[in-house]
Amino acid sequence: MTDTELDALWAKMSPPQIDDKTIEELETSASTQERGQQRRICLVAVGRGLTELEKVSTEDPELYGEMCELAEVYLEHAKGLAAMAESAVMRLTLADLRGRG
Repeated sequence: MTDTELDALWAKMSPPQIDDKTIEELETSASTQERGQQRRICLVAVGRGLTELEKVSTEDPELYGEMCELAEVYLEHAKGLAAMAESAVMRLTLADLRGRG
């Protein structure tokens, strides 16, 4: 990366991307009981064989539908976490590159 490219990226990434209020809101939403249920459903789904999941699907389709819905909501949450983590790593790397520059 050239110095010019680094300077342009620095200018773009320099301002905070979220404020303290948003940080608090994200922390709160990540630790709710509902989020925990979503995470547990995902863990159950990956911790059970397909035969067991198929049994739930056929014997209790309503419960199975709820499980699917919770897993899909958690997937969207996880995508947001991944994007946030990628941004954090990029910002930390950029700050380090500039600091060592």
